[in-house]
Amino acid sequence: MPRVVCQSAFPDTTFDRFLVGVLKHEHQQADHNRRGHDFSSLVALSARPAFAVKQFYDQFKEVYVNEGDLDQGMVAKAKCNICHVKGEKKKVKNEYGKLLDDLLDRKKDAKNPEKIREALAKVADMKSPSGETWGEMIKAGKLPE
Repeated sequence: MPRVVCQSAFPDTTFDRFLVGVLKHEHQQADHNRRGHDFSSLVALSARPAFAVKQFYDQFKEVYVNEGDLDQGMVAKAKCNICHVKGEKKKVKNEYGKLLDDLLDRKKDAKNPEKIREALAKVADMKSPSGETWGEMIKAGKLPE
């Protein structure tokens, strides 16, 4: 800690000791606040969504945007809501997300692009609530809700 230097016209008085104590306390408090702020920033920066899996989204985008005809802007805007219900907690999945959840383990399969693609293909052949398959619906430019 830096040394606090204080000089007054009346050295070694009660006021001097008081002033030095106040300055030291303020410095320690500022140092403590910085450390707390740094820690909270670190926690905030390291926080990730608890249930959304970026690799699943990336493979969806690869299959349906890069290799398919789905609009990139529409997919980018929907992002997590392709599988999750908009406005709800991320553990709440829509029908499409529930089907993928049944086929994939979010921890084990996140690093397995082949398995993610297989799951996307299987779900694409399944019927959506509208009666058409998820694949037909997505190829028609409609995203799961």
